[in-house]
Amino acid sequence: MIRPCRPIRVIMLLLFLVAFLLRTVPLDCQPLWRDEIDAFRFATAPWSEMLANLTRPGWNGPLYFLLLRFWVLAVGETGFALRFSSVVFGVLCVPLIYVLGCRLLGRPVAWMAALLVATSPYFVWYSQEVKMYTLVPALALLAIYALRRAVQGRGVAWWAVLTIATSLAVYMHILAALLIPVEVLLYFVWWRHARRRWRAAVVSLCSLMLPYLPLLSWQAPAAFQSRDTGFYPYTLVEMVRILIGGWALGIQPQGGPWGVVASILVASIGILCPAFAAAARAVGPTRRASSPCQGVTLEVIALLVWIVVPVSGVALISIRQPMFTDRYLIWAAPALYLLIGLGVGFVASLGRPGGGIAI
Repeated sequence: MIRPCRPIRVIMLLLFLVAFLLRTVPLDCQPLWRDEIDAFRFATAPWSEMLANLTRPGWNGPLYFLLLRFWVLAVGETGFALRFSSVVFGVLCVPLIYVLGCRLLGRPVAWMAALLVATSPYFVWYSQEVKMYTLVPALALLAIYALRRAVQGRGVAWWAVLTIATSLAVYMHILAALLIPVEVLLYFVWWRHARRRWRAAVVSLCSLMLPYLPLLSWQAPAAFQSRDTGFYPYTLVEMVRILIGGWALGIQPQGGPWGVVASILVASIGILCPAFAAAARAVGPTRRASSPCQGVTLEVIALLVWIVVPVSGVALISIRQPMFTDRYLIWAAPALYLLIGLGVGFVASLGRPGGGIAI
């Protein structure tokens, strides 16, 4: 178990403070826009209508609006109060990606990923909207962390956390359903640990599917229908470019194409880390005592699964009914931040004679 020492707690508190200030200082500098007003309207609808929305075909995020209703009752109806719920979950993503990063890639990479989430213009932007776009990433991070702990045999409770967090995410946003195939594939990526826990995994998957059935009953047929959705029909390449530009540089990307190229380059170094480590072993003993690239092949594959599956899923659905908007896949952005953290860690280790970054 990872037990943070006092300096780590201090640094985490500082990251918390940075993330909190970046999100709250400009929180009410702009009036609520149409989607936020709609969210408030849905949250304050009559109870009968709200409960019916939980199973209504085509309805997106019914559970979020139900939770927002209680938030409004507790804190009020001002723009600052409404948006503050997104701030809470946006800040919560910082420790969540840190603990997951520690579990997968080690503390140095986890720190870099936490710093990226804390200061990400993309996450800051959506932490200032009355929508579910910081709550869903928080639930996704919790679910994947719980899966990792569960396959390592850390107790039945983690399977329960996985099931609950994923079920909540699915009812928070329609495309969070793609988190389920991500988790199934991650189970097999981590097969070395998971093979002894297949019974618990089957029970967890069945428990996960039961609350999803009301949504699946209309989502599955609708996914194969051709219809005009009002969304622009982006190609897969365009989707990837938009996602990387947004995740790395924000809604209004700073740095233009060079910023995107730099982000892709650093993330690619992270992806190729296992190959670098294999090449170093082939050459023979090296003076470098440790490197962030050692023993991370499966973790890199897991991060790629986390990105590729939802993007490919949306691209396939969009062939018949375009529905791509970058914010719908914000819950896959932490995987890119972890890859960038791994790439930065490798580059930094090159400048340390006689030793690298310890994991």
